[in-house]
Formats: sequence, C-alpha cells, structure tokens
Amino acid sequence: MLDATVDPPTAALLTQLADWVNEHGSAEVPQSGRSRLDPPGERPLGKRLYYARSKYARGTLPAPVTRALERFPGWTWTPYQATLDRHLAALDTHFRVQDRTTRLGPAGRHLRLAEQCQPPRDQLPRLSRPTAAP
Repeated sequence: MLDATVDPPTAALLTQLADWVNEHGSAEVPQSGRSRLDPPGERPLGKRLYYARSKYARGTLPAPVTRALERFPGWTWTPYQATLDRHLAALDTHFRVQDRTTRLGPAGRHLRLAEQCQPPRDQLPRLSRPTAAP
C-alpha cells in the first residue's frame, strides 16, 4: 500500500490510518479521532488527515500520498458532504419525513446534525475579486 517515495512521517500516518480502518472498518476518522498507534503528544490522526485534505484541495498533496489514501475503504476528500448525505438518508429512509422543518424526535436530531455539516471556511471555494478598470 505504501509507495517508496513516501516520507517517514507520511508512512507513519498511513500506518496509523490502516490501524484505524482495521479497528473501525472505515477511513472515516473524526478530527478528534486518535489511532492506537498515535505517539503521545502528536496531533490526533483525524486532525492530520484534515491537513492532508487541505493540501489536496490546494493541489499540494503529493500524488503517492493521494493514491495511498484513496485506497482505504470509506476514504473521501469531502467528509462533510458524506456526513450530510448520511444524515439526509437517515431522514428519508427511516423516518419518511415529509416536512423537514420539524425539530422534534429522532428526525429532528438528524436534521440538526445534517445542518451542522458545513465545511470549514478554508474548504469553501474562493471567489476572485474583480480588478479595477485602469
């Protein structure tokens, strides 16, 4: 799974993610999620994966790392969208809610959680400012 061109810190990250997947069955790691292999004092695995996604969005994540991450089951570059889709699917499948304005009961809980799944500001598309005419 590892490419020979991956540096040691990245190799450690991928090993820790593999451990997470073995334990949890998916590469969906919350930002506060820690692998059993996380060294003491190091940022949580989930936070380091967040940084990797940020680099990917900027186009600065090396191709070998991109390929290695994409091989993990459940890996996504847009975890907020995946969480939103999961909560909306729960609304549609389990609760058959016709009016999604309700805030009561389990359906309201999923709706509130779905509304919280907004990407951080640094993951929103950047708009270019118009330049002044000379």
